[in-house]
Amino acid sequence: MIFTVSDRGIHWIAANFDEWRSGETLLKLQEANKSLREASKFSLCTSYKGLNGKTIL
Repeated sequence: MIFTVSDRGIHWIAANFDEWRSGETLLKLQEANKSLREASKFSLCTSYKGLNGKTIL
């Protein structure tokens, strides 16, 4: 799941994910990895929340 907290992040996610609504979208692992790499290219801060908690990337 992608959860967006900044206005800049909201605009980026909205431009890249048609199914995104109200700050959250559910992705497959491959899609999430690709999204995190792309977000990093735009200097957006990202984190991954796994089963054992949150890891800042």
